[in-house]
Amino acid sequence: MFLLRKQRRQGRPHRRCGAYGQRESAERTTRVNRFATRVDHWTTRVAPSTPARPWGTVLMVTSARVRASFHNDREADEGLSGPCSWGEMMRVTRADVARRAGVSPAVVSYVLNPGSRPVAAATRERVLAAVTELGYRPDAVAQSLRSGPTRSLGLLVPSLVNPFFAELSRSIESLAFERGYVLLVGSTEAAADRELRYVHSFADRRVDALIMVTSTSADALKAAGDTGVPVVTLDRTPNGSAVSSVITDGSAGIRAAIDHLTEHGHRRIGVLGGPDGLTVADERTAAWRTALSDAGLWEDDVCVRAAFSRRGGADGASVLLERGPMTALVTSSDVQAIGALDECIRRGLRVPQELSIVSFDDTEAASYAQPRLTAVQQPIEQMAEATMELVLQRIGAGETAASRHVLPTTLVVRDSTGPVRA
Repeated sequence: MFLLRKQRRQGRPHRRCGAYGQRESAERTTRVNRFATRVDHWTTRVAPSTPARPWGTVLMVTSARVRASFHNDREADEGLSGPCSWGEMMRVTRADVARRAGVSPAVVSYVLNPGSRPVAAATRERVLAAVTELGYRPDAVAQSLRSGPTRSLGLLVPSLVNPFFAELSRSIESLAFERGYVLLVGSTEAAADRELRYVHSFADRRVDALIMVTSTSADALKAAGDTGVPVVTLDRTPNGSAVSSVITDGSAGIRAAIDHLTEHGHRRIGVLGGPDGLTVADERTAAWRTALSDAGLWEDDVCVRAAFSRRGGADGASVLLERGPMTALVTSSDVQAIGALDECIRRGLRVPQELSIVSFDDTEAASYAQPRLTAVQQPIEQMAEATMELVLQRIGAGETAASRHVLPTTLVVRDSTGPVRA
């Protein structure tokens, strides 16, 4: 206490305060680490050659006590409330696991990286038991710096509120997890500048591949290609882009939907398309128009373009209903159809007694809507599987020729469609 007061009178910092204290703490850390290193060297190399003398055990205990004493003292000096800082310094290593299991570090690596080299079953069990006992976790960052791959993928979708993209993301994440990859997901909100920023961000994080449900702009797709990261597009591809892609052919399901409605006597059928300029929305609207034209039912005033959202569906349905009586409405997404149902409830229209509705996507939301929606089904699980296969091919083979996978759609009939009321 006398020394502390003397230091303060002389204007000198107390050893536990300020830059002086930090410097001393660093020096103490270095001294303890040196001691621990010498103890580990003695216990692993000297002690085994002198089995009659149990000094190795004594020194290991001594080392542990010194570490604990140092940790407690450091907590008192610096006000640490938990062991995290020292625990990080004393991270369990592969060498620690090897010593506990009585094998070389290389064998530990073989066990933790299946497929590298065969390991005897008994040895594998010892290594895994040591991993569990010590709580060893491989350093993913260090592994990526050594081997290159980060075992991570990037996924860009326009929205996580739209149930189609939510389910698609979930399916891709599940497949990625099964194959040992972590999936990073970004919602672009259909904004080209936001999409571009995500591309650069994922590239900076060194993802092994990028899956993109693109916006109307090709800038982000070009930027992704410039980074050298393998790219696969999903659900939609900007015109003129030469990248591997997975899409669906909506024409078969759409034609089946129009046939279903005409068989029930519908002749005045409204079309709720997606936003102008979006490739997938243009294609679906064109398919609705072709199917209605072939049936002799197309009229220019029966089509309205709207956002892929609940509000877009409600507003679009309102516009169509104001244009004149119709007996059926087809939409370009489930979320639009749910918005259209909201508008029907607001107007007092009964579905399907007064208006039949067909949606597109067939997500889980379609089967739980009231009434349950008749829908053109996109095969979400198959889309995710095809996408993951393309991604793994691109990662494994590097630069390959672009390929295009087109999956069919089908019609699922439920409660939202019925015959025209007499």
